[in-house]
Amino acid sequence: MSETKNSASKKAPIFVLGLAVACFGALAWYVSSRPAVPMANTDPAVTSNAPTDEVDVPKQQDVTTLTPNYDGGQFGTKPDTKESPKGQDPMVFALNDYLDKVPAVPKDANVKTVTVKEGIATIDFNEEIYAGYGTEDEQIIVRGLLRVMAQFPEVKSVLFTTEGQPLDSLGAIDLSSPQPVEKS
Repeated sequence: MSETKNSASKKAPIFVLGLAVACFGALAWYVSSRPAVPMANTDPAVTSNAPTDEVDVPKQQDVTTLTPNYDGGQFGTKPDTKESPKGQDPMVFALNDYLDKVPAVPKDANVKTVTVKEGIATIDFNEEIYAGYGTEDEQIIVRGLLRVMAQFPEVKSVLFTTEGQPLDSLGAIDLSSPQPVEKS
């Protein structure tokens, strides 16, 4: 009887090894013989499945525009509602409207684009934004832009760039990392 038990215990590992080889072979056959399935695009920057020759034109939208107020060391803003022009990004419109109302900002300075990815809006300015601002002017610009962006629920923080390059500062405020939006 001990010979039968010993013989069975020697066959078990061989059986398990054979079963493993068979499973591996079946898996290899399955992978090599199944048809290729294209993967879905998971890039969050892609917002449309439209053909590349079509342009996604932003729709008209009511946006809150802000007018800056800096009185006695206290920064404030006065809200108003405007309709963004058809074909213009509502974020870009609202930001440029704000910049136009800040006397220290050169008239040629403006926001070129805004992109949002994972809650971070990247605001890209033209190079005319550099004008050597004082501390109060810089605060009016940065805090106002952060307040403008707070109206867009998909935006949690803001990163600033100029002509696609990181904007580290407009004066004294460190802008090298995303800044949280600021509720009025």
